[in-house]
Amino acid sequence: MVVAPPSQALDAPNLLAAATMVGFLYVVKIVSQIERQQTAWSPFWRDTADGREPIYRRMVVFGSLIALGMEALQHIVEQGVNFHFRRKKESKPLPHNPNQHLDELATIDKVFIGCNKLLTVFFVYHLTQASLLFQHVKWGLDEFTFMNTIGALILFFFIYDFGYATFHWILHWPSLYRLVHMHHHRQISPTRGNYDAINVHPFEFLVGEYNHLFVVWLVPCHAATILTFLICGGVLASLNHTRLDLQIPGFYDVRNHDVHHRWPRSNYGQYTMFWDRVFGWYRDYAPPHLPKKPSSNQLAAEASKAKVP
Repeated sequence: MVVAPPSQALDAPNLLAAATMVGFLYVVKIVSQIERQQTAWSPFWRDTADGREPIYRRMVVFGSLIALGMEALQHIVEQGVNFHFRRKKESKPLPHNPNQHLDELATIDKVFIGCNKLLTVFFVYHLTQASLLFQHVKWGLDEFTFMNTIGALILFFFIYDFGYATFHWILHWPSLYRLVHMHHHRQISPTRGNYDAINVHPFEFLVGEYNHLFVVWLVPCHAATILTFLICGGVLASLNHTRLDLQIPGFYDVRNHDVHHRWPRSNYGQYTMFWDRVFGWYRDYAPPHLPKKPSSNQLAAEASKAKVP
């Protein structure tokens, strides 16, 4: 029997990378099937006379509604965080080093954010089509069960984060990091909520979004569960990029993602640290080192050096 040398052995990291690649290829296959099949929603997009001519004005309206939804998400999270700090004076924002904050968005940031909003339109279209095609997605009000609602929602988050955390870990490979993910880590102390969350390379955003579709393909659920998952996921991902110290014991903690932005080779999960703990990527939260304020003696010394006009 021929035994492969240790350097060629299929270790855990290689298995994770292979699993992620297989999942990505399955998503491509699912999307291609969606494009070829008709659903009850398909006639809405095409002229009913011959079924061939697209109705572009409906597409524009649909895209505009999705864009408005993302702006609403940004506004709701931003105002919600501000309201929390006004209402609870004792609650303090997570500390951050102002020297590590991306104060102004560059042109490339605005281009990526705009591009990712556009990609969201295609994703929502494909997800809706998929939800109508998949037999295990229920739509009737009389078809609600514990397993296709609460049970499915729990599975959604844990299965999604397996794919997301693994893909995120791959993006930190040096060869890929410089090409794709380094852009997102220009912001070490995120504060802008959804804008900082979607300020990523479009390839990264595309894979992250369509990972939702893969989860829906995998888990029997109700259509209402999918909507709940998208809304909750969008809010939690946005809160990850604020200074709100929100913790849901045993599941979610904003501080975990704050750690990732300061120590990038840790805490790859979006919502839960379950897989990070399993694979040894988890790192506990520690407050950042803040710049020291100059003492009164230092200020006096600087003032004495100043030239008097």
